Amino acid sequence: MIDIQIGDSRELVHNLEDDSMDCVMTSPPYWGLRDYGHDDQIGSETTPDEYLSNLINLFSNIQTKLKETGNCFVNLGDTYYNGSQSAGTKVQGNPEYNKNRPSRDATKTPPRDVLEFPSKSLCMIPERFAWQMIQAGWILRNKIIWHKPNPMPESVTDRLTKTYEIIYHFTKSQKYYYDLDAIREPHKENSMKRISQNVDQQQGSYRGEGGTYKTNGPMKAVCNPKGKNPGDVWSINTKPYSKAHFAVYPLDIVKRPILAGCPVGGTVLDPFGGSGTTAEFCRKNERNCIIFELNPEYEPLIQERAMTKTPELTKFVTATP
Repeated sequence: MIDIQIGDSRELVHNLEDDSMDCVMTSPPYWGLRDYGHDDQIGSETTPDEYLSNLINLFSNIQTKLKETGNCFVNLGDTYYNGSQSAGTKVQGNPEYNKNRPSRDATKTPPRDVLEFPSKSLCMIPERFAWQMIQAGWILRNKIIWHKPNPMPESVTDRLTKTYEIIYHFTKSQKYYYDLDAIREPHKENSMKRISQNVDQQQGSYRGEGGTYKTNGPMKAVCNPKGKNPGDVWSINTKPYSKAHFAVYPLDIVKRPILAGCPVGGTVLDPFGGSGTTAEFCRKNERNCIIFELNPEYEPLIQERAMTKTPELTKFVTATP
């Protein structure tokens, strides 16, 4: 079942039953980078502190809806502070800013009236978010690096091009559902040979008799027949989506979190549904999904990606806060 709810996630989250979600997979709007088409959107706050406060409050409410065994995966990017955008024609209250403004304009950035950082400095938003989540009671289990082999070109000449984003894995408790076998990868042939090499061949090395390292008995246990642990650096290409939504993460990004973090038949929550990537993957992989999306213009996109001819997967609920 795919359930699409149109409205503000800060309001819609209260309609969920406590301890009912198995997994959260989402990518909140990044602070100050894009306009997603709503005046009160998360990401349009004046300062990073206001933005982080709104996110932490939302995820604190989500925490009560997550099962004790649940997982929460959050893809979050950083922002370069531009002090010149803190006032002037880009202030939303300025008539010149709002005149002829389209419903979704990726070129405008929200006002930043309080100088918290030197101009051109990274705001360290992902790191601050992770720390505040820990302070709010979450357990941070992984900091996953999404490496982009095909990053967006940048015209800057005084720093390096951004080639990665962060995905945080939080849990509600120390004991939680996690199916590592579902996301294992094939061992490389060279690794298999190296790990399984006979201890007799290692005489004279530190692994030989009298050496200081453990022998290959424990090393063979590392070579799980179901495959290797994929690790915390994922090289995944970005993929364009032609249906007018510019902030789309690829299906491969949600694959590992959902397969490992949500059992078959379980329910995944995405409080920032966007174009419906999470819903599409859940539909294809026997998971239920609840999508919150602030902008009603995106509902047809989510429906297109999430709909099938299977009756139990065509129930859509449109709600307003």
